[in-house]
Amino acid sequence: MSRFFSALLTLLVCIGVPAASAWAASGARPGEFTCGTEPAGGITDLFRHRQAEQRRAQLAARGLTTEPAGPAYLPDIGNIAIVDDSEGAVVRPNLFDLGGLTLRFTPAGSGAAQYTAATQPLAFDAAAAQAGVVLAGLGDDDSRLVQLPFSFPFYGQSYSSIYINSDGNLTFTQGDSASTPRSLGRAISGPPRLMPFFEDLDPSQTGAAVRYFAAGDRAVMTWDQVPLWVPSGTGSRESFQVTLYPDGRIDFSYSSITSNEAVVGIAPGALLNGSTPADFSRGFSSPSAGAIAEIFSPSTTIDFLQLSKKFYRNHDDAYDYIILFNNLGFTGEDAGGFAAERNVRNRVLGIGGLLRSNPVFDNGSDWGSPARLQSFLNMGPLSNYPLDPGEIIPIFAISKNTTLTVLGQESGHRFLAYPRYLDPLTNQPSLGLLGRQQAHWSFFFNSDASVVEGNRIQDSGAGQSPRFKTIGTVEHYGPLDQYLMGLRSPDEVPASFLVRSPNAAGFIPSSAPQSGVSFDGTRQDITVQMIAGAEGRRVPDSTVSQKRFSYAFILLIQSGTRPSTADLAQIDAIRQGWEQFFDAAVDNRAAASTALVKQLRLSTWPAGGVLRGSPVTATVTVASAPAANLNVTLSADSSVIAVPASVTIAAGRTSTSFLITGNRLGVAKLSASADPSYEISQTFVQVREDATQLHLDTVSGNSQQGSRGLALPQSVVLQVHDDNDVPFAGVTVNFSPSGDGAVSPARVITDANGQVSVSWQLASAGAANTLRASLDVAPSVIAAVTATALDRPIFAAAGVVNAASFTSTGTISPGGLYSIFGTSLASTTQAASGFPLPPTLGSTQVRFGSIPAPLLYVSPLQINLQVPFEIAPGSITNIVVTTAAGDSQAIAVSQADEQPGIFVDPASRLGVIVHNEDGASTSARPARAGDYLQVYGTGFCRFVTPVVPSGLPAPVAPLSSTTCRPQITIGGIPGTVAFSGLTPGFAGLYQLTIQMPSGVAAGRQGVILTVGGQPSNQVFVMTQ
Repeated sequence: MSRFFSALLTLLVCIGVPAASAWAASGARPGEFTCGTEPAGGITDLFRHRQAEQRRAQLAARGLTTEPAGPAYLPDIGNIAIVDDSEGAVVRPNLFDLGGLTLRFTPAGSGAAQYTAATQPLAFDAAAAQAGVVLAGLGDDDSRLVQLPFSFPFYGQSYSSIYINSDGNLTFTQGDSASTPRSLGRAISGPPRLMPFFEDLDPSQTGAAVRYFAAGDRAVMTWDQVPLWVPSGTGSRESFQVTLYPDGRIDFSYSSITSNEAVVGIAPGALLNGSTPADFSRGFSSPSAGAIAEIFSPSTTIDFLQLSKKFYRNHDDAYDYIILFNNLGFTGEDAGGFAAERNVRNRVLGIGGLLRSNPVFDNGSDWGSPARLQSFLNMGPLSNYPLDPGEIIPIFAISKNTTLTVLGQESGHRFLAYPRYLDPLTNQPSLGLLGRQQAHWSFFFNSDASVVEGNRIQDSGAGQSPRFKTIGTVEHYGPLDQYLMGLRSPDEVPASFLVRSPNAAGFIPSSAPQSGVSFDGTRQDITVQMIAGAEGRRVPDSTVSQKRFSYAFILLIQSGTRPSTADLAQIDAIRQGWEQFFDAAVDNRAAASTALVKQLRLSTWPAGGVLRGSPVTATVTVASAPAANLNVTLSADSSVIAVPASVTIAAGRTSTSFLITGNRLGVAKLSASADPSYEISQTFVQVREDATQLHLDTVSGNSQQGSRGLALPQSVVLQVHDDNDVPFAGVTVNFSPSGDGAVSPARVITDANGQVSVSWQLASAGAANTLRASLDVAPSVIAAVTATALDRPIFAAAGVVNAASFTSTGTISPGGLYSIFGTSLASTTQAASGFPLPPTLGSTQVRFGSIPAPLLYVSPLQINLQVPFEIAPGSITNIVVTTAAGDSQAIAVSQADEQPGIFVDPASRLGVIVHNEDGASTSARPARAGDYLQVYGTGFCRFVTPVVPSGLPAPVAPLSSTTCRPQITIGGIPGTVAFSGLTPGFAGLYQLTIQMPSGVAAGRQGVILTVGGQPSNQVFVMTQ
């Protein structure tokens, strides 16, 4: 019991090309998805991984699992890593389970800025469906704009019109008629969207209709007998409906659903506020300002993130790419993709991509890689490939793809092919160079037979007809590819061309490459400068970009089996062939390493900068301390820098340092090597003579709000770098705050990442504060960070929430635990160390009327407290937060004798409910009829006897009981309440002792507590 209560106190304080027969099932279209790579694929994978984790937690809470057991990791076989399908590496089907129901999204907060969701009996509006206007001519992959009969609030914005898209979704601000995969990533990264059944639907088929009905009290969109798209005939028909209400409520009603594959949910668009996986059949009770969705799929597929995490259990973070094959027969891709790539992290600019407004991202920790992994390649079943990796794959006979060129395509997706070009005809960025999924080259762009689905096109000259002919496919990385990969300078990329308005019958920009196709059209010359005009120049450029890439090959197998000798030989042939193919494909401008090795990391990787004549300290690091001294050889390819010939990492240590001295202007390649079990680490060092060529930019900590005379809640972090985004270590940065503010330290030397971090204390007077920074060796290189000093703490009534349910009603119940959210609520983060709870933490105090509240935790953005029992009864109470900066505005809240909330695990939604006799959770031992359980929450009743002073722990004997009489239901059946009162040894924590009623179905059941007519939040309990 003590361990349980300790944990609870912590909670309180810190409150492709498949076979033809598979096309209909996959939703793919012939010839479209030989490669499953799409710009938003990584977003979908991350969401699917989190959804799978949630499902596993739910099953575990019920004592159920379908996952095979397996060892923590399997040993490598040669240079092939072996991972099995246990522990969630393979995701089981999630079948559509909302048929015959209505899923309602209810806005929470003003302006419908957040939403919850719950299912209810089917409320399909047949009258509106019948009376609705048919969107005549709505075709496959089509969209129509309609006017709404009222201003509809959605995620804090209001809309007067909406696009009805044929593929079972609605969008605001712009339509969506794309034919790219109907994925979660596409759904939440685009415009604001409603997704009742986001799938490849075809309303152009006979007997199908999409109807729109508008009235003053609702707007209804109905998909009536709309079939899934199939290459021939008619797919299964789906009937569903969306109803919008003026107050922001949204209903998805499912009259007749036959497919098990779709994305369902709502999203604010542009990836705002993240995304949360939901099990809509169980409801979604925590208000979310981000996307809420569920991916339904009948397929058994692969959780790439979980598999990657398993790989890193026994491998160092020493790889740029992971390449996955499997012998289970899984493609692992939506829409029938043959193979696909996922970008894991990116800092390269000027190459295009999904989020052009913010192309820098780092999802490495989600994949188990703290710093290195850039790309994950799913190559699908090993059986898809010939034994000879250089042999043309039969289904790719037309494009002439081999195993190695497919691997080249997927590997190339780390940088290719996403760029726009500045079209001189319109002076606007154009996607005209791109083909399939906007991730491959257009059939009509002469990419010099790029492996990224590219053609080489012969131009016979003006006056010839046909003028153009494709004469080569998928041979190598072309000159433009190599520029985008950072292997060529712009001057080394010859001009190419795009054929506009081609008359190639049967071919479109997204067609797979093919030789021998002749056509006419208009030639438009394409230069690398035109691409830079749309995307900006490539940063870093070829002088300092990475040239050595490390690949890890993995074979996924069934748990309890061993890979065959033939499978190992085949994948090893691919591995060895890849090194030679890659080197030749990039004209020996870069190298691929495919050995499984231990990490040997230079602190300047992938590139670092030094000033001439100013030696800087660098480090070489290994992941695990060696048992004996490890000698590391260092070498530079020129005299631009000087480094020692070798250094030693002492036994039992993981790193050692050495000096890099810049001798003259230029770039040098620095290499580090140890014994063959370690990787060869290679980095580039840029030496500059003129520090005025450097930049000093803010990384984080700008535009904060804080209290006068107090330190800001976050440190200020700056970086020194050059035009290539190369960080410069060893540079001194001076800081000067405005007024009588203070900064610590005032002089800082940049680290290996070119960064400095300081703490900034604001001035004691004035609202506007400025922190100026400059380089010691170049005072003209400056940066300015601003902050605002608030006169007083700021919060609103909506920011006062029940600490158990996290719901805000503008009402508090004396004696209960509550959280306050706002700004400048404290100058530092502190937590109470024990009982009695203090009235002041740091400089923060909270008063209810004139009574100070006992505090559990304070931070600049949140306070956890107990509302004093002693506040005078009344309908309204004023709350004031006081810090060293002054008093907040008095915020009026209502009082209620009861406002019950049950503590809940946010991941599983299981309530904090344990067995009375031993404290075991119902996830570990589901409750049975007759069992006695303890239910923990707060706000059950302000009146208790004997009375317990606020901030003091409740006594063990006699127990302090509530005078209110609570009621509780489990699975809708009333339970017997044996005790209601304060939890002994705690302040503000309430508990019920209940007896489980008979008749409750086995499984996950909802629990609701009602006191004085006030219901609690719904939580769940496991029953048997």
